[in-house]
Amino acid sequence: MIDDAGHRTDLLLLVPAVEVDRLSQRNLAFVHEDKMKSELYEKDFYLWTREQAQLLRAGKISEVDIENLCEEVEAMGRAEKRALRSRLQQITSALLKLKLSAADYRLNDSKDEVIHGRIEVAHDLADTPSMKGFIFELFKQSWSGAAAEFNKDMRYFGESVRAPVECSFTLEQILDEDFWPIDDNADGRAEHTTLDQRKP
Repeated sequence: MIDDAGHRTDLLLLVPAVEVDRLSQRNLAFVHEDKMKSELYEKDFYLWTREQAQLLRAGKISEVDIENLCEEVEAMGRAEKRALRSRLQQITSALLKLKLSAADYRLNDSKDEVIHGRIEVAHDLADTPSMKGFIFELFKQSWSGAAAEFNKDMRYFGESVRAPVECSFTLEQILDEDFWPIDDNADGRAEHTTLDQRKP
């Protein structure tokens, strides 16, 4: 505020001392309350979640730990995306084994991985339809991990075959419960040599 002489006047000087003290106490109470919320969040996360749920159901929004709650909600969304990407990676890696590995004794395990992964992805998309909007991007991101996982397994089992530079499957094939590359590539699989085909 500027007075008649052109000097700035502190607004608090115009507020009665009692009111200033009341405002200060209220601010201190807010600070203490926020600190208590953060302490519970850090010390006992489960209890914190129960408390936040109770406050929300009771409509006591002013008492909710908004900052930490927002962080947790955003983290849940990121976790859902990571889980979906991981399942796509699992399916792709298993399909590569079915297509390229020469070890027949591991085919059932790879098929089980594909079946389980497809079921989980279907559940994810049914529970969270919005993930259909970015599943293709997650599929593209999952390829490097799928290739690395496949190559690691092939080295472990003594097979010389390695993953191709680009993904051999489309997203539609990854999710199609009737798609099995082993049926179309049985002869091709036999052409790959192995360093050691003994069952571990």
